[in-house]
Amino acid sequence: MPPRIPTKVTPPPMPTPPPLPNLPNSVYDVDEILGTSTPRGGAPSSGGVVEGDEDDDSTRKSAALSGDPAGTINNKVDPKVDAASERLLERFANEAKRAAADPSSKMPGQDMNENSYLHRVNRQMQEKVKKLEEELQKKWQQDAAENKPKGLKQRIVEMSRSYDPEAKRKKLMEEAFHDGYFDEIKELAKKGEKWWDAEAKMVPAKRAVSIPNIVGRTLTRKQASIHSLIENQACSLVAFVSSELGARHVMTYITPALEKFENTQGVKIVQVNNEDSPTKAFMLRLSEMFIRRRVPAELHDSYILNFNSIREERKIMGITNRLVGWVHLVDSAGRIRWNAHGPAKPDEIANMLSFMEQLSNSSK
Repeated sequence: MPPRIPTKVTPPPMPTPPPLPNLPNSVYDVDEILGTSTPRGGAPSSGGVVEGDEDDDSTRKSAALSGDPAGTINNKVDPKVDAASERLLERFANEAKRAAADPSSKMPGQDMNENSYLHRVNRQMQEKVKKLEEELQKKWQQDAAENKPKGLKQRIVEMSRSYDPEAKRKKLMEEAFHDGYFDEIKELAKKGEKWWDAEAKMVPAKRAVSIPNIVGRTLTRKQASIHSLIENQACSLVAFVSSELGARHVMTYITPALEKFENTQGVKIVQVNNEDSPTKAFMLRLSEMFIRRRVPAELHDSYILNFNSIREERKIMGITNRLVGWVHLVDSAGRIRWNAHGPAKPDEIANMLSFMEQLSNSSK
């Protein structure tokens, strides 16, 4: 059987493209679109046909319908398109030369973007916001001068402006790694219970700092504070305890003071037992009964139990380690005139009793 010869397949004819739509005259008004010049006659173009250009307009339309808007089939170039292209190229060439000579100058197109509608709206909004903030600040300053309470909006704005997450994170890291019991134990093991001897003279009243006001509950289950206990007192001995070791330390100062000034008017002895760790604060609450048995009965109403953090208050008073006991001698104005830490030495006890007598006599 002879081989089968494939027949030649004729492809279907290509569809005829539809005619181009009748384009408006404004498509060819290149000068009007670019804004580089005005039409002939000196008057701005309105998108229509300029008088005297009927022949050119009819030529453009016929060229557009024939698929040759630029008139290249008839070897004709629209003089307006050619002139606009030349001016545009010349403009970009000049701007490129200027940008190459001066790097700080704007590149072509930047000036147009900055003058755009969105940029103008953005500038107007920024100016309005700035004006409103200035008016609000003036109102808050006026309210502050008249001693009016701050509103909720003002407090929120001030908190948001003063909040610095990076500074807060750094502070928390420092407190976590440089203000813990482990560092205090290492310091105690390295330096011992006594690091320096107390001063042999009182701090001048002008240089003395005021003792912070710490609030808590006394052993008689009443609310009290340091300021309320030392009020109207010529001399006060305020002791701070945060451990059993510190309790033994402060008693070496309190015992001789009680023996000499037990019945003296204007002399007050105050003890503050603080524990800011939640776990140890719970243990302190459980051991309150044992503390009441150990402390003399006449000191129960001036023994404060505090379960809050007093980290900033300790910095003011110079308490650098919570494991040892600290005592502060306070005058009638609430100023710390003398302080000591650790177990008392004989010369420190003698100086303390002498200072307490001077302060109690100075108010008479």
